[in-house]
Amino acid sequence: MDFFKLSAGLFKRLRRYSIYQKNKRHFISRSKTLVNEIKCRKLTNAQIKEIREYYARFGFKNINTKWHQFYTHISGEFYKEYIPVEFYINVIEPQLNMLTEPEILTDKNLLDKLFNTIEQPETITKNINGVFLDENRTILDFDEVVDRCKKYSKLIIKPSLDSGGGKNIIVFEVNGNKTNYQNMPVKELINLYDKNFIIQKYFTQHKQMGNLNSSSVNTIRIQTLLINSEVEILASFVRIGGKGAVVDNASHPTSGKSAMVCNVSEDGFLNVGYRSDSHVVTKSNTNIELKGYQIPNYTDVKIAVKNLHKQIPYFRIVSWDIAISQEAKPVLIEYNVSAQGVHHQFATGTLFGKLTNEILTQCKINLF
Repeated sequence: MDFFKLSAGLFKRLRRYSIYQKNKRHFISRSKTLVNEIKCRKLTNAQIKEIREYYARFGFKNINTKWHQFYTHISGEFYKEYIPVEFYINVIEPQLNMLTEPEILTDKNLLDKLFNTIEQPETITKNINGVFLDENRTILDFDEVVDRCKKYSKLIIKPSLDSGGGKNIIVFEVNGNKTNYQNMPVKELINLYDKNFIIQKYFTQHKQMGNLNSSSVNTIRIQTLLINSEVEILASFVRIGGKGAVVDNASHPTSGKSAMVCNVSEDGFLNVGYRSDSHVVTKSNTNIELKGYQIPNYTDVKIAVKNLHKQIPYFRIVSWDIAISQEAKPVLIEYNVSAQGVHHQFATGTLFGKLTNEILTQCKINLF
């Protein structure tokens, strides 16, 4: 019995180490590619020494400084406390979040049950493990699902367990039995998805958010940290879809290089924007001056995410995607707890700010 326990434990550690090395190689390679593509200015020898000495204080050696180079070049500000992406994913996130079974708790089909204090888009049907359900958890057959979809003019369908980067998200209009997505019938479009997906009524956002880009729902990405019994907001920025894009994620194929992110100040005003190709922009694709543009009801958005985070202490760092309704209310689109993006540091500043020392101290003895 002890032999099998030992073998299982060894296998688990080896698997974690394998994932660690894979992530490390991938994101170090990615940082080098970005630095070369953008032709980032080199860090000085003194800056590199400062970074490595800082991380070494917490027991972390041979830190990749290419991400520091990338953030510094775009923002114009150097900080030794910038967090490299692979370091965040391999070291920090596994320490702060329970990642053994995150899929179920982040299933979009469960969001209405987990978080019933915040508005969410209207659901037409949920598919959980191949079973169709309505918003009240009543089981539906396939024909009932199709009939429900026909009652709406515009819908969105997306995976409920993994739609990171906006992948496999389809926005479509319905006219009788047909959709405008490759002229497919409603039945055929639904059959593109095997199981574990959700179909919702297309969300109509607040006019001020739509003015930034009318073809996409432009969401606020807020990263929160549960620490010392309080929820702190680490970063907040608006994601604006590219011209003609149906989603606001820069990595979605419809967005192209015109998608952008804009940092949001504590009182809800935008700053300059950064396109997906890392160029600084002062106006949206709709010619709106970004700096000073106000997010509707931002105070309630901050209150909402802090209250939501307290309900899921399994995860101490969370990225929330919040839309704004026509009535200026916060609307939860989704939340993310694994492989969260931290590339935004060039727009929002160092990820943990004044809490960086405390976070690195907590992580130093839990590398594997």
